Amino acid sequence: CGRVILSSGSHVYPCDNNNILLRGCVLRITDYVDGLIVYAGNETKVIKSSRHTISKHALIERYINRDVLFSSLILTALCLICAGLSINWNFSYGSQWIFVPFVIGDPYDGVAGQFFINALRFVILFQVMVPIALYVSLDVVRVLQMYTIQRDKHLKYEHPISCRTFTINEDLGQIGYIFSDKTGTLTQNKLVFKAMSIGGLQYSARSELPTENSTIVQHFLTALAVCNTSFMVHEHQELMHRIDY
Repeated sequence: CGRVILSSGSHVYPCDNNNILLRGCVLRITDYVDGLIVYAGNETKVIKSSRHTISKHALIERYINRDVLFSSLILTALCLICAGLSINWNFSYGSQWIFVPFVIGDPYDGVAGQFFINALRFVILFQVMVPIALYVSLDVVRVLQMYTIQRDKHLKYEHPISCRTFTINEDLGQIGYIFSDKTGTLTQNKLVFKAMSIGGLQYSARSELPTENSTIVQHFLTALAVCNTSFMVHEHQELMHRIDY
């Protein structure tokens, strides 16, 4: 990181971990400190580690937002095209259809005024293309899902489950894998063997061990049993036999 040389040149202090005061440190029984700012502003670890809070949105909500935006663009283009066609028809055949209210008696004079008012009219006619009520329907479905989850007896353990938010209910059914270093918090240290991958080959709980890779498989199972508390449970057997190494 560098070093600090006093003006007298008698002492040289390296800028290492032993001589660095981090932000928030409190010095006691110290009269003064000769310091050099090493990192400041955006270069500090606090600023580099801080990130903007990511808003959680369900996958179906992102799809709906994309579809609504696409529908809005189609609605805008359709209204502009229909407004232009209506102006063309008005100038060509408007005098022959005097009983049509939007042809005769417009409060705006000129092409621009008629184009604007006709575009607004087509927006009112075609506004059903944008599913605004779909968001309300989704919220109603999510509330019912939250109520169903809280009433599910299979999700109850000592205390009933509590849903703090209903914005990501759809993503719960899409979870396939959980990677965490706190296995005890998630599984109470009870991990059920499902499958393993050894030497690029995957074996499930019902697969028979091959003879060509028996040594590698034996080493893997030995390491698994040594590093963890393993229990061997046969199918349709309630008693568990503990394997001690």
